[in-house]
Amino acid sequence: YKPSRPQTRCHLLPPILTNSRDPPTSMQFKSSIFIILASFVAASQQASCHMGSPAQPSLDQQSMHSCLTGYRTDNWDGMDCGGRTWYKGEMNGWKTPQTCYDACATCISEAIDNNVDEVQCDQWVGIIECWIGFN
Repeated sequence: YKPSRPQTRCHLLPPILTNSRDPPTSMQFKSSIFIILASFVAASQQASCHMGSPAQPSLDQQSMHSCLTGYRTDNWDGMDCGGRTWYKGEMNGWKTPQTCYDACATCISEAIDNNVDEVQCDQWVGIIECWIGFN
């Protein structure tokens, strides 16, 4: 007499992602991997905004906002504008200076509105980074 063993199935996908109790197909497995990777990329997109102290003397906010607007189309090189030194850079293959600007413009604009002496915005997508700021 051999006792019958319960049949077990190993499911790589949570039941929510499948409509059957059968083992996942190659397509279901690839879809799961894609969902997991997409979730990781979305979760790993982080921007941080580091603002300094109140500027003395006060910033010329109109001039600084003009500098910020013009800086979108400039390359990675820095510039002097509005009495401050502006910079932006990238590491590990950030696509373009414009996408860095787009990711960080709100942070820099808020720093200008708050009259701070320096600011740096760091934007991460996975291990790819860009930064923009002034001091």
